[in-house]
Amino acid sequence: QTFKINTNSKSLIIKKIIKNNELFFYQTYYHQLTAKGLLLPQLYYLHQEGHNFWAIIEYFPFKLPEERWEADQKLISYLATVHKNEINHKIENAFYPQWTNQMTQVALECFDPTFHENLKHQLDSILNKSKHLFNSKYIINGNPGPKHWAINEKQELILFNWNAIGYGHPAIDIAISICSSENRKTSMKAAKYYLEVNDLGISIEEFSDDILKACTWNYIYFLNNYMDNKTTTPEKLIDHISEQFPQWLNTIYEELN
Repeated sequence: QTFKINTNSKSLIIKKIIKNNELFFYQTYYHQLTAKGLLLPQLYYLHQEGHNFWAIIEYFPFKLPEERWEADQKLISYLATVHKNEINHKIENAFYPQWTNQMTQVALECFDPTFHENLKHQLDSILNKSKHLFNSKYIINGNPGPKHWAINEKQELILFNWNAIGYGHPAIDIAISICSSENRKTSMKAAKYYLEVNDLGISIEEFSDDILKACTWNYIYFLNNYMDNKTTTPEKLIDHISEQFPQWLNTIYEELN
């Protein structure tokens, strides 16, 4: 539950905290990130009512312009700073990205059966190269898609959605952040910007590969969520993915082999 209210001087968001991981963010991690210099919506109040928590936070009317959706350097640096941060407390109900063979099978149901054999072969190959992405313990936002960022009057970035905070590989967050331009050129640019801030001990090319693998996972994860609850996703979007994904995957498969 989220409500927007307008006062004489500003607009505010009142939101019910549903998940323990988001509650952890506001109670603990929020203050660590602001201390690192990252901009977040100002937290005005965190209130407990029985077993429920409510937060009152700052509202930003200006969303991330589309021209900054393709590996914006400041956005990538922001996420790299998030991943560099360490905490001493375990995140309750944390998001752990996973990719299983069962998830691949569910995703295949969204495509014409004539594509299944080739898609499965390519997806299985990429999955086998991606195991390390799902055994990583970096703290990730979990859903830093372009529509979950805002900018202030100084054009500074604010990441306002933290309801999927958890543990995973940095490539997961980067892949989600560039979901409108998932190709080698964009992944190389993102990898370069990222490693300038957070050295993962791998080359730009290797991290670019990891980002492309994570982009593939993102499609599988999205299609599994769609199959779980078909009412929340426009059919036009699913039709678009069904038409475009096989060709895109073929390109990514060739890039990674």
